[in-house]
Amino acid sequence: MKTIDFLDKAKEKLGISRDSDLAKAINCGTGKIANYRTGSRKPDVETCFRLAEILNVEPQAVISAVRAESEVDPEKQRFWMNYAKRYGVALSPFILAGTITLEIAGLSAPANSDLSIKSGINDKTILCIMRNSVRG
Repeated sequence: MKTIDFLDKAKEKLGISRDSDLAKAINCGTGKIANYRTGSRKPDVETCFRLAEILNVEPQAVISAVRAESEVDPEKQRFWMNYAKRYGVALSPFILAGTITLEIAGLSAPANSDLSIKSGINDKTILCIMRNSVRG
């Protein structure tokens, strides 16, 4: 995942559409968000923690993905990419879901999962994409 992906996922999770609202949620200025989007600046550790909290993922996942994205040394980049993979962060344009399952409406996802619901064929069937956020 790239920095932009974390920002967009956080906005989605919070149900907001404007970067200025995201800036308030993660306690930074809108100028920083713009810089994160252009790549001229990367989130600091505190911002990574705030994004991780919103996304219900381990802070190390966000930190290592951001470091991998900004690292110019190929050996160090591989180190950070491997570390990010330990926490289930896809470092490619495609975000892979950890688990795909069909659920009947009325059942809920486990409390320790990150759930994304897509509308189904009818009111009784929904597609749930879950990622377990608890590491054993």
